Amino acid sequence: MHGKAARSRLRTIARLIRWGPPLLLTLVLLLLIQRQCTAGDQPLDKKRQAIGTLVLDAGNESIEVHGPLNREDAAPAAAADSFFHIGSNTKAMTATMLAMLVEEGLLDWDSTVAEVWPEQAADFDEQMRDVTLQDLLTHRSGMQAFTDGAEWKAVPARRGDARQRRREFSHWLLGQPPKLRRGKYLYSNADYGVASAMAEERSGQSWEQLMQERLFGPLGMDVQFGWPLDRDSAQPTGYYSGKGQLRAYGRAQGYVLPVEIAAAADLSMPLGEYAKFLRLHLDGLSGSPRLLSAESFAHLHEPAGHYACGWIVLDRDIETPQGSSTERISTHNGSTRTFYIHALINQTRGIAGAAVVNCGGDAARELTTTLVDGLLGGEDQTGSVQAAQPADPR
Repeated sequence: MHGKAARSRLRTIARLIRWGPPLLLTLVLLLLIQRQCTAGDQPLDKKRQAIGTLVLDAGNESIEVHGPLNREDAAPAAAADSFFHIGSNTKAMTATMLAMLVEEGLLDWDSTVAEVWPEQAADFDEQMRDVTLQDLLTHRSGMQAFTDGAEWKAVPARRGDARQRRREFSHWLLGQPPKLRRGKYLYSNADYGVASAMAEERSGQSWEQLMQERLFGPLGMDVQFGWPLDRDSAQPTGYYSGKGQLRAYGRAQGYVLPVEIAAAADLSMPLGEYAKFLRLHLDGLSGSPRLLSAESFAHLHEPAGHYACGWIVLDRDIETPQGSSTERISTHNGSTRTFYIHALINQTRGIAGAAVVNCGGDAARELTTTLVDGLLGGEDQTGSVQAAQPADPR
């Protein structure tokens, strides 16, 4: 089912049910997955994929998960407590932890890499020494992206535990000339790798410890560092979309994300656990902050151009029964090619949602985006979308 047809179908249904009971939300999902969704020549058979949706408003939460854990015959069904890899939606979680360190005084948004590592600063490229934590979290450092495995071929071998490897990687990377001038936008997993190493340097704890003690523990979140199948064998298998087929792709096939960029893209959790994080931000943006001040939540969602701290923030025009209006959304996609998640917080309406599937590729992007737009009423947008803030002029 192609994007326009899917969205048209969801528009009709979502207008009827809006914030109806979970059974009707399930109907939206089931109607969508009755037919095959394709992107290019790659089919996505939803009878053989694990798919989940999450919807939050001020007082309600609805989670639906359907499909098998893997594409083998007679595979067990996925459930609400099944873990999904969230890829780059990890970034917003890392940024939230870093905001806590800022409030604690261990870092500042304007802390530079040279200030954090003064003894190594002389070895940094002169254009990189003034890169700040804020630059890193908003992808304005100009450093290399590390969104392609081929980029790792030039990186010297790292030794030691995860903290040491992140530190060595950061120091090497900061010694390289930037890909773009500082202040220009370039989406980079390495930005978050360096930011996590800064947090480790100032706190004396690993990124994993910081995330567990500052964020996951206080929120009561059950989170897996790495793939869902690192948890146990009763979790969804991730599938890579390529060459006209879907194939299992994870640790068993030799695919492991480098620990140097774990802070950018390597967490797994059930939708109910992800809901706790979305709820934290939904509440923080609507005047009921927890763990952080309201000012810090506002900062995390204040973009430079279109990108804030782990969130893409946009103002979009919508049509309502009362006429034309504008609403602000914070959104992000996450995929390391084997799972896909699309999440959205509608700041104006005070609602949030996400959709996940255990495969990557264009079909997964189309599916998750269509589901979230339908369930949150994004089908009413007119198509006029702009960055919430003008681009950084530097």
